[in-house]
Amino acid sequence: MKNKKSFFNNIFEIYDDTNHITIKFLGIKFHKKRFVSNSDFLKLKQDLESKIEKTLPRTKLKLEIDIVDHCNLNCRGCDHFSPIAKEKFLDIESFKKDIERLSYLTEKGYYLEKFSLLGGEPLLHPEICKLLKITRKALPFANNISIITNAILLPSMGQDFWDTCKENSITIFITKYPIKIDYKKIEEIAANNSVKIDYFNNKEVMKTSYKLPLDPEGKQDARNNFLNCHHANFCIPLKAGRIYTCTVAPSIQHFNEYYNYNLPLTEYDSIDIYKAKSLQEILTFVSRPIPFCSYCKVKERSYGNEWGISKKEIGEWM
Repeated sequence: MKNKKSFFNNIFEIYDDTNHITIKFLGIKFHKKRFVSNSDFLKLKQDLESKIEKTLPRTKLKLEIDIVDHCNLNCRGCDHFSPIAKEKFLDIESFKKDIERLSYLTEKGYYLEKFSLLGGEPLLHPEICKLLKITRKALPFANNISIITNAILLPSMGQDFWDTCKENSITIFITKYPIKIDYKKIEEIAANNSVKIDYFNNKEVMKTSYKLPLDPEGKQDARNNFLNCHHANFCIPLKAGRIYTCTVAPSIQHFNEYYNYNLPLTEYDSIDIYKAKSLQEILTFVSRPIPFCSYCKVKERSYGNEWGISKKEIGEWM
């Protein structure tokens, strides 16, 4: 990450005073009079920096994998489309094959910034302990292997689960929803088993809903969508031997099947981990727009909405 920041600073810098702004891009300086307030300028600067950084390949891979498609909570507008997904558990042998290939590409996890098992709800998988053991064995140098869960099933998980998490240095990341859960009890169980518990965002934040509307005609600007998408080159999924730059594309099959649509997913929307010659090729791929980006209405997305259970209405995604 340090090298990436250094590279970023070498190609793009902004200096400002009360009346003027100086932008240096690739060594060329542009000097302009300021026309916006300090706060507006700061927002513009941060937005521009985030867009440029999004297109710079990471130095390490941040990856997630859905081990279960369905969920026991089913949030409205879920970007994994879990409320309308058929019940499906990731096959152990397929998982093992992909993780072993990932091990080779990342030098046994050394070049993995983070690897998360999620869903759907990952704790629904009947063989989650096997998946965790396979993951740690293949990725011994990965510093951050985690399960991202809604915590509903944590109090009822057997001792084998807690022992597996402890022995394989697995962190449990909890997303807090506005439902009745005894988090103190969960923290006590985790502490008694020497398992690390953390909270998505932070412990005090309750989950809200968001809406990520789709364009079934695919008429959106893919490049602009990529630059303005919070998921792109950030939430990077591995699915069936292929890596995507966002969570919506690899899960669109659930939307298509449930509502009888045909939003197309092509080979150009992901990269095959068995054909990729290096990790750098993958890191470069996920830092670029994909054709499916034209099927998202990123400008119309809304966040911080009241959380609720899905009614499986198409309007949640349109």
